[in-house]
Amino acid sequence: MPTRRSIVGGIGAATLASASGCLGFLTGSEPLEESASPARVQPNVSEATGYELQGIEEQTLEETFEIAGQERTVIATNAVATYEKSFEIPLLGDARAGVFAVVSTPAFEIAGQSLNPVSEYGEAELVDLVASQYEGLRVTDERARTTATTLGTDYEVAIFAGTATFQGQEVDVNVHTGSLRHEEDFLIPVGIYPQQLADQERANVETLLDSLEHPVEA
Repeated sequence: MPTRRSIVGGIGAATLASASGCLGFLTGSEPLEESASPARVQPNVSEATGYELQGIEEQTLEETFEIAGQERTVIATNAVATYEKSFEIPLLGDARAGVFAVVSTPAFEIAGQSLNPVSEYGEAELVDLVASQYEGLRVTDERARTTATTLGTDYEVAIFAGTATFQGQEVDVNVHTGSLRHEEDFLIPVGIYPQQLADQERANVETLLDSLEHPVEA
């Protein structure tokens, strides 16, 4: 569903009109469309930590902005790489309760300003975005913060407590998430695992957060 957001920061119509390749978007005659390059975990790292790649899928989102009182539309094609890991959990048995995903979304820059709202998101907004994508996931309070380093960039990672439903049973989980800019895209890595396995899985997820590749082939 399209959403609405006002662009602020003093970007005037004259400045926007000078942006190369965006005339149709600026006049409102056509949307601005961009596709992100996929990202993933380094294959040797995902194998060593036990997270299996389920695939890299495209996700197309449409958003309507307001610029100088006029509505303009952008269409973003995101790339989402998803990994899963199975655990033996009391009362559940064998369950694929470990999830790691990397979302790559285009920056959409005009006149040096990104039109992608991810550029302004804090970790709490990111985790709300993540929770909305996973049925049965509910995120509560922030528990800790740490720093990850990947692709030559340090970025902040927040760790939230929450619950997730696996095989009809509610399980307490930890959720790690953050964001970083790399080349023309924003990357949003997310790790989810049962709290009862935190002693082993926190280290694995932190290794995954440090081991991203971008861009890669889908």
